[in-house]
Amino acid sequence: MQLSFLPALPLAPTWPTAPLMRRALDAMLAGKTLDHADFIRKTGSWRLAAVIRDLRRLGWPVQATDEATTAADGHRQDIARYSFSADTLAELRQAIGECPHCAHKAPGRDFFRLAEPLGQPAADEGVEGLE
Repeated sequence: MQLSFLPALPLAPTWPTAPLMRRALDAMLAGKTLDHADFIRKTGSWRLAAVIRDLRRLGWPVQATDEATTAADGHRQDIARYSFSADTLAELRQAIGECPHCAHKAPGRDFFRLAEPLGQPAADEGVEGLE
């Protein structure tokens, strides 16, 4: 089925309320790529795939790139790296606004209490990201 004649739908994700989802989203909005090893080191959680699944359910267009690596013991291991495409990141940054510190605007903590569509961040307070 060809639907290329239809205009692309605008991004309309909902802000997450769960802390791990907020941390992953904050890192990806800052242009970072996440993998399980980084997520475990930074958060202590093994649940990155579940976090990404939930972000996608909220409308965040997270892309996954599979990569073959070599584990410490020498065997091949396939991992996924999660991020936003450059075009998506630019569109999200345009909708959210720019932060002078980290190239994106993280909504304030009051904003995260509400499951609102993308658009109007409340305060300039950031959410601790994966640094």
